Amino acid sequence: MALSIPAIFAPYVRLELLKWDPLHENSDFIDMNWYVRSSKVNPNDADVNLVPDLVEKVAIPILRHEISHCWDVFSAKETKCAVFATNLVFRYVPVSSKAIIDLVSILCNRLSDAVANLVVPTWNTCVLSTVPNAARFGSYKFGMSVRLMRNICLWNNVLSISNLEKLALDDLLIGKILPHLRSIHSNIDDAIRTEKIVASFSGVWTGPGITGGRRRKLQPTVDYLMVLGRTLENRPSFSGTKALARRLKKMLVDLNKYDHARKSQLTKLSITMTAVCDVEFLTVNTLPLVEKVGRQKRIMKGIFKPNK
Repeated sequence: MALSIPAIFAPYVRLELLKWDPLHENSDFIDMNWYVRSSKVNPNDADVNLVPDLVEKVAIPILRHEISHCWDVFSAKETKCAVFATNLVFRYVPVSSKAIIDLVSILCNRLSDAVANLVVPTWNTCVLSTVPNAARFGSYKFGMSVRLMRNICLWNNVLSISNLEKLALDDLLIGKILPHLRSIHSNIDDAIRTEKIVASFSGVWTGPGITGGRRRKLQPTVDYLMVLGRTLENRPSFSGTKALARRLKKMLVDLNKYDHARKSQLTKLSITMTAVCDVEFLTVNTLPLVEKVGRQKRIMKGIFKPNK
């Protein structure tokens, strides 16, 4: 009887899970009828694994199909829902289970294929400025790479750190994104978009509780930011330099490179630009007032006669 209970429940579970949409909603099993009814079964030594058995034999195959054939790896909403569903089945089924191993394998393959098939152009600024829509296409592909990076990082509680490093850092960041950014580093306004990539590292390679061992993998990003800093230092009179310097310094701080942020000339450059802006403000706003006061004094002394 104990061996037949999962087989009896399975058709009813499968019927209710037809409404389960793990890519578009965060639904917990505890809110479903099959879970409530199976939990009321009098447990004995053979039946304590009823719910885990049903999750492994019914729910995981559905989730595996959704991730394999329906999941848009560039969609943040679908990825967040898929992460929720995967963590949900992890609660009931041990990670050593063959069903879980197959699920994670399919997940890694989907992400690996997405990275391999993504093309982020490495055209120089001359091509971007002369070929129609080249800059727009390059910006679009860079945006796709940012979305993919963020979505990969969302799996940080599911995939091992070694898998995350290979997918996100080795294959995507070093293999696709940094070559694109290096090709446009002379255009500082476009290159500063690196901050979107740095922001996606939060909670995985940056942020509280992250050890130095993980941060070493981000050294190529730090090196690129220092190149941007030198480019910015050579253009102190460039429009918006002060704001760009602050954004660049913030990225170094987010990457825990406080020494680089202090030793670079970005702080000095930011202060210099602030002083220049203050002088310009005083000149524009106070000079007319000074001239007016001086004119009034000359009128009072009879040195200057105003026009009637």
